[in-house]
Amino acid sequence: VDFASHPSGPAMAPTHKGHQAWVTAPEPTTGCSFILTTAGIIVVYSCIIAAVHQFWLQSETGGAAAPGGNVTKDFWGNEGQPFDAPEPNYMYSSFIAEFWSVLTVFPMAGVHLLRLAFHYGYNWKVKVMAGWTTWMYSLALFSHMTLYTMVNQVTCGSVITNAIYALCIWGGIAGKPLSWTPFRLFVAFSCWCICVWGLYHLPFVLKPVGGVYTLFVVQTPPVVFAFFGAMIVYWRWSEQCKSDSVLFWGLAVLVVSGFMLTCAMGLSLVEVYFGESHGVLAPETLGIPWMHLTIHVLEQLGIYGYGVGVASVEHTLQNPTPCSMEFAFGVMPYVALGKADRPQLNGAKSKPE
Repeated sequence: VDFASHPSGPAMAPTHKGHQAWVTAPEPTTGCSFILTTAGIIVVYSCIIAAVHQFWLQSETGGAAAPGGNVTKDFWGNEGQPFDAPEPNYMYSSFIAEFWSVLTVFPMAGVHLLRLAFHYGYNWKVKVMAGWTTWMYSLALFSHMTLYTMVNQVTCGSVITNAIYALCIWGGIAGKPLSWTPFRLFVAFSCWCICVWGLYHLPFVLKPVGGVYTLFVVQTPPVVFAFFGAMIVYWRWSEQCKSDSVLFWGLAVLVVSGFMLTCAMGLSLVEVYFGESHGVLAPETLGIPWMHLTIHVLEQLGIYGYGVGVASVEHTLQNPTPCSMEFAFGVMPYVALGKADRPQLNGAKSKPE
């Protein structure tokens, strides 16, 4: 992706070009709104965690003790289960098993995408993607908090479903044979079934750290294929990208996001074998699982970028709409749609064969 040679950069608020005229970029959402949204996510989910804790105590133990009979050790009774990652458990809280992991899976990517989707009135397909992303990150939070095997399996299944959904909705822009809808749906459903089967069986078979290993085995193929798919799509639409800066930046963000997610999958394999011995800083005092946190950060950035990318594809190629690519703080991309009273674009250019 040649960023330097493209005429429109982050500071220039590039716009989507239709057949006949440029569309003036709408007023962007402010950087302050991103900060306030982030703060709101932290406050709301912290309150939810505290409420879950109190509800569990009241319903299971009458508020007297934890389920395991010890309020300071193994609150949920799931230590040593397949998805128990290398992070030391209950170091900072009596009821949050993996404290640092919980902090880094607050649904930042999902909620920011969801706010943008409703603020700018994205198409319903993008709203579904953003809502599902929020759902899967919310599940991930409780997975790391409780270590329940079934919750972890459903979480990973939700991640896979998000990827399969993207294939079904936007995979056709990659060209033949995926542009043929029956074939694309057949491939998507087949891959989903294989991944669900793996999630059900592999955590109890793979060694070491069966659950963590399963996450690598099940999630890596869709991520790698999506990465190569993003590069193919960028190459396929490279001519239109020269005159359509929203599409250019959207596909570029997709490629970079695919690279980030692929790096996260590679690091997760390293964590399987070396996470226990080399993946935790000061395990007796701080217990910071730097490998796992790096994976989470790469995933948050990659998934946010994936959402921005498919929003640009939706509103330039599939559902052409007056829009621009904006950059909060000069680095955080998002698609800003025009006002409702502005004329619609005439449509994207014909797809290359």
